Amino acid sequence: MDELGWSPELFDEFDSFRRSIPSSRQAHKAERCGKKYQWLALHELTERLANHHHVRQSFPHEPPVYDRIDPLLLEIDPSLPPAHHPLDEEDGAVENTDAHATFSPEPAGFWVPAAPWLPGPDDPQDRWIESQENLPDLAELSVRTDEHGRRWVVLHEHVTDDWGGQEWEAAEGQSQQWHLIDSWLVPDGQCPALLRFLKDRSVMGRWMPQARETHGVYLAELLHEPSADFDPHDDHWHVRTWKTDEPSPTATSKDNPAELTATSTETATPHDDPYAWIEDDAPNTDNSVTKWRRRQEEARTKRLHQLAEEWHTGPTSEASFFRWPMVHADPDEAHGPRGKPVSAWPATQDYGWSHSGYDCSMDESVSVTLLSQRLMNGCGLRQHPSRPYWYDTTNTLQIQYRTHNRPTGRVRSLLVAQEWLLARLSALGTGLVQGLLGERQPVTTEPRTWQEFSQVAGLRTDGRTTIKPRISTIRNNHH
Repeated sequence: MDELGWSPELFDEFDSFRRSIPSSRQAHKAERCGKKYQWLALHELTERLANHHHVRQSFPHEPPVYDRIDPLLLEIDPSLPPAHHPLDEEDGAVENTDAHATFSPEPAGFWVPAAPWLPGPDDPQDRWIESQENLPDLAELSVRTDEHGRRWVVLHEHVTDDWGGQEWEAAEGQSQQWHLIDSWLVPDGQCPALLRFLKDRSVMGRWMPQARETHGVYLAELLHEPSADFDPHDDHWHVRTWKTDEPSPTATSKDNPAELTATSTETATPHDDPYAWIEDDAPNTDNSVTKWRRRQEEARTKRLHQLAEEWHTGPTSEASFFRWPMVHADPDEAHGPRGKPVSAWPATQDYGWSHSGYDCSMDESVSVTLLSQRLMNGCGLRQHPSRPYWYDTTNTLQIQYRTHNRPTGRVRSLLVAQEWLLARLSALGTGLVQGLLGERQPVTTEPRTWQEFSQVAGLRTDGRTTIKPRISTIRNNHH
């Protein structure tokens, strides 16, 4: 311990004082300086055991595996830059938590989309909710151009704006607009089929696989972590068409108000809300269960009649058939031109590190969206020492995750240099599909009317871009 800096002259009085104070289970608390050396000894012991002793096998014929340190020992991510501590302020702790973030928000730049116009308390909100004007569009948002003329493809973005910049609890009745952009890698030959499949379907329906959330892994390790086995024949990565499981009587307005009623505008189809026929009965009563079962049978009968009418002159089209699922069934799969299921892999992943545990080096949790292992592996990327930026072997910036706070809300964007991304897509033999979804709504817990909008775009390995028209649906949960 003396060799590492501890000595009785420097720390004995403080450690003795801390030892006399009753212990606490609180994570963020002052502890003996000597305890740090106990943790150092534990990690050194773990390293020696891992490198000099065989790991016990679960079964005799299985090879021993020791991938990394037990996640329970990963209490501090040393690859994160130091965060600004509240006590660094001249006047003591401050309320602005963004000032203490590991990756603090940045000033507005080329990557920040324009703030939307939001109606105030005296403006007609209903007209704004139903309007198609100034809605987010991938024709403008899928790619951003910086001051040097370099093009950046947006693989992920989350933007929320409220009138007056109020939070949900403090802004009852105020106007809010948000949008989310996600992206997926798709075998290049299947891109057109997937875009056709999604053209009239809102990506709000979760047809697509969800991005991975990583825990217990250092941020810097994600650049070198072995990639997961992305098997195109694995059902987990197949695009689903629908799930016709009917909601239970308990899944009514009090549990899932967004699935009560829907009236469509523009190109939205009945397929966008297969449960639009459900009404709001009081759950958890025998009478409501009986009514729910009766409506369930009536709706199936109605669908059968509608399907029969469509078939009376001959077989209907595949798209028309998919619009009206007849039976209670498991999710089906979207298929490409040769009948093979369409595969899609999330192009991003989410890293998170909590401040609520034993990591007293930070006062706010860290959240970063970065490229998936499939895109990053083998590229020789290097992270900026203090920002979530990644550079290639020529020291050229290729990937950046940026955040910005503005008076009306927040912007979180992951951008990738287009020329670098096209080279990676070509090497992988995959295209890229971007999906945009969002809502215009009043901020309220009362019955409301809101607009959902959705759009998809595709980027092929040869640089060709296809942007499908935006679709929207007006919804309400009025009783």
